[in-house]
Amino acid sequence: MLKITLDSQCIIYLFDPEVKTPPFIDELSEVVNFGFSRHLDLAITTRVEVDLGRDKDDGRKAAMLKKLGMFPVVGTVARWGDSKWGGGDVWVGKENEHLWSELQRIIFPGLLETDRRYKNKVSDIDHLVGHIINGRDIFVTNDTSITKKASTLKQSVAGLVVMNPKQCADYVKKDIEGQIPKEIVPEQAKEGYSSRAMAGTVTFDYSNNNGRFTIGNGYFAFETMWTTAGNKCIHAYNDPQSIASIALVTNTTTLGDIVDASKYDDSSRARTVNENEILLLKNINGCYAAIKVLNVIARDSKSPKHEITFEYIIQEDKTSSFKGLSFKQKTHEEAITTYAAHVIQIGGTGSRQVTKTAWLLTEHAYLDAGEYAHVGFNGPADVMGLSPKEGFRITKCYSPSGNKVLQEPGYPSGGRIIIEDKLKNEVIIECEKSF
Repeated sequence: MLKITLDSQCIIYLFDPEVKTPPFIDELSEVVNFGFSRHLDLAITTRVEVDLGRDKDDGRKAAMLKKLGMFPVVGTVARWGDSKWGGGDVWVGKENEHLWSELQRIIFPGLLETDRRYKNKVSDIDHLVGHIINGRDIFVTNDTSITKKASTLKQSVAGLVVMNPKQCADYVKKDIEGQIPKEIVPEQAKEGYSSRAMAGTVTFDYSNNNGRFTIGNGYFAFETMWTTAGNKCIHAYNDPQSIASIALVTNTTTLGDIVDASKYDDSSRARTVNENEILLLKNINGCYAAIKVLNVIARDSKSPKHEITFEYIIQEDKTSSFKGLSFKQKTHEEAITTYAAHVIQIGGTGSRQVTKTAWLLTEHAYLDAGEYAHVGFNGPADVMGLSPKEGFRITKCYSPSGNKVLQEPGYPSGGRIIIEDKLKNEVIIECEKSF
């Protein structure tokens, strides 16, 4: 569920009748309606109440503050000191102070207490800090001083996404309609009943784990489901939430002959698959996988357990064509010999808030960062390490943010840096397979 944060201006446009022609009011109403109908997580920050509290019209102020009760509230930075928000203010948490300063530098460079609308600008930054530290997805505002910096903010500050109400309404509608790929988390993700590789061979006892075995990962995950149909055949189902449909290939047993997987009949919940037949699966992101059943054993006096062996391949180009492909080709994981991983720590010493990515060095393609980039900290979190996937070794390590890279004989598998008190601390490792 998307987490959307509204700024004070949005609340004013929604509920203040004295605003004659509020921009994007229809789109803003759409976003709020989606929140109230539980299609998304909608919230405001505690700074909204401060903003509305400045209204000199007591009646309007009371009415607007009453409206705030409809919205969940998330916290932002804590302030101590006088109401002028001047130099005597004290921040709670160094990481918030660094974050605030970086936002101020981008949105209001050279901000001074003597500036016009100083308090409003401080409040604008406070909203964004609250949005970020609460791990929310999209900040919605009509303030052009913020939206015109959207690209810079996304690249510079923890991937901060800022949209106006129309942009947000369009994005939310696409998300609800399933047009935006979703990270798939299997309903029954138990150890020993999954293969994260994009191609491979699987053998498991389908009487366990409710007959479920997950292949692939992320957007390309498929939770298969099986029940017994006797020896040499098995029932397959589209019951798991990650599966949109299944279909049986009846005209060929050769993967490369399947030119368009969408042309096969996917109208049934269940299919019976014989040995050497191919089952096609489509997940909720519109991606296709093909499974060829190699061997099926049903428990009887000769066999102590139910067992299925199948080979599979997931079409990574998001098309429905398997033309020219083979189950026996080198798997995606086997083909990876070199890659790079990058981690960004936000907030300075003591913070463990990170974002990480991993990608191939041989072509433009991203990898599963959870598998290929392992982040660790020491006790006080003033040293951060980035280790490669098992079976790979680091060939190069450097810090784009200029942090000191530790060269320690006791840590051969991880690139470690000294964390400094600044907004971003980064490390990149380049890795090669250990043959």
